[in-house]
Amino acid sequence: MSGRRVAPRDGLYVVGVTGGVASGKSTFVRHLAAAMPSVVVDADRVGHGVLDRAEIAGQLVRAFGEDVLDEEGRVRRAVLGPRAFATPERLATLNHIVQGPLTGAVEEELARLAGTFHGLVILDAALLVEWDKGSWCDFVVAVTADPRERVERLVLRTGLGRAEAERRVDAQLPDGTRAAYADATLENAGTLAEFEAASRECARAIAARALAALAAREPVG
Repeated sequence: MSGRRVAPRDGLYVVGVTGGVASGKSTFVRHLAAAMPSVVVDADRVGHGVLDRAEIAGQLVRAFGEDVLDEEGRVRRAVLGPRAFATPERLATLNHIVQGPLTGAVEEELARLAGTFHGLVILDAALLVEWDKGSWCDFVVAVTADPRERVERLVLRTGLGRAEAERRVDAQLPDGTRAAYADATLENAGTLAEFEAASRECARAIAARALAALAAREPVG
């Protein structure tokens, strides 16, 4: 397991936020972004750009079929997703194709921010633990929720069939693994209002930690 950033001398305080699909991760990221001036690096959004690279799209066609691309050559995620999650082997194939370019693109964005921004950077990355990239972060938060609740939310939110939603949840790391990797855990176990309140409280605490760390940090040079 990688540690955290060691004696950083840039103007960033990087908080990695990880959590399974439909865990409430995006809700917490929203509250954290509102707690102080910040930049959000959304690994999923970065991943969309990586998927549409010509060389990556070509590998996906060879692995999953020509119809994973639309008429303009862009990845049809609604087609790719069910095929990739159909078996552990297919999911491993997708990760093998995408992980290196994706983590490289995220790392490039963090490096760019290190030279242009001063403040809180929120790294919204569901797969942070799988990538073992805690070393990109000053602090890591895991958002957890009961897998059965996550399945229900995924079905309601996306219209996926229950069997497909269960496959996607089951294919992800158990929350215990994420929690063991993180510096703090935020559990989404009650009502939406309760989780919103818990998210705001956790966000305020992390913002205070970030401000203190940045104030104490030696400047470059």
